[in-house]
Amino acid sequence: MQEIISQILQAKQQWLFEQKELLDTQIQQTIEAGFNKSDVFHALRWINDRVTEEALINWSSKTEKQTGAQTKVLFFHAGNLPLVGFQDVIAALLANVRYYGKLSRKDPFLLSGFLNVLKQIQGNTSQLTYSTEIHDFDSILADKLVFSGSEEGSKAVLELAKSRKMIRDDAQLIMRTAHFSIARLRKNREESLNDVVESVLRYDGEGCRSVKMIIAPYGLLSNDCALVDQVDLWQMKNNQTHQQLSDAAKYYKAYYQSIDKPVTVWMNKIIVEHMPTRFEKDVIYWQKGDDSDINQIRAKYGNRIQCIYSDAPEFPYEEDLFYAQNPQLDWKPDGTDILEWLIS
Repeated sequence: MQEIISQILQAKQQWLFEQKELLDTQIQQTIEAGFNKSDVFHALRWINDRVTEEALINWSSKTEKQTGAQTKVLFFHAGNLPLVGFQDVIAALLANVRYYGKLSRKDPFLLSGFLNVLKQIQGNTSQLTYSTEIHDFDSILADKLVFSGSEEGSKAVLELAKSRKMIRDDAQLIMRTAHFSIARLRKNREESLNDVVESVLRYDGEGCRSVKMIIAPYGLLSNDCALVDQVDLWQMKNNQTHQQLSDAAKYYKAYYQSIDKPVTVWMNKIIVEHMPTRFEKDVIYWQKGDDSDINQIRAKYGNRIQCIYSDAPEFPYEEDLFYAQNPQLDWKPDGTDILEWLIS
């Protein structure tokens, strides 16, 4: 285990700090693919801060074994966020499985950059296979499959993987389909407001850890000035240019105003004090409420919820809001520790 941890740390050091021209090219390619520069650097900072020797040892120490190199695992990495599949790569390395990574066509540059460095370090012992081309995984008969995306997409991928013998008929599956997260505010303080703004705006709200619903003990407009100030500060800190509301967001803003629902604007998103009948892109829902409302929402949306955050966690299911877009290395997507699952 210590050898693979050393290889991961060596690869991180070389990739982030010793191959500047290559990394700069990968960053630029990722930005040109449609990702925000601030979000790309946020993802890279997360890797530098979270992928440490201590974190790797702590995560791997929770397991009693490695699976062995004979186990093949096929990962279909999502492309909605930069480097969104990085945790899965680290888990596969710690589990000592044969990693097959279907990289997103939108976001292959940085992840493949890290994998290229690691593969060079490992030499002939490397068990890494990765590509953006789906046909490169035909007939590998993987023992396990990990997919992240929509429920509709999961069905299509599973059918494709079986028909092209990418996985065995009895392969174990993780089909991650959680859509959004919730923030439960209990305090009215500057740090809470800053954290909730980050949880909404980071990655343009496209991640499953991004907050789409906010439950607070006060109404939206009771603290509107302080919240808008935090949005402005976030925008300046992250060098974000002013973003216009989409036509759809403009429509929903006008609609909610017409029925006397409190509405405010955070960059390209509208925040409305209203509970949704369905979720709309660039619309964030605020409700004055308490823990009983959270329980109703949990019952209603179930596994569509990725995380419930709080600025003062009181229950086992709550995470600290501060970590919404900066989770620990061993966080559990859809409630499953991927390393534990890989070795099971």
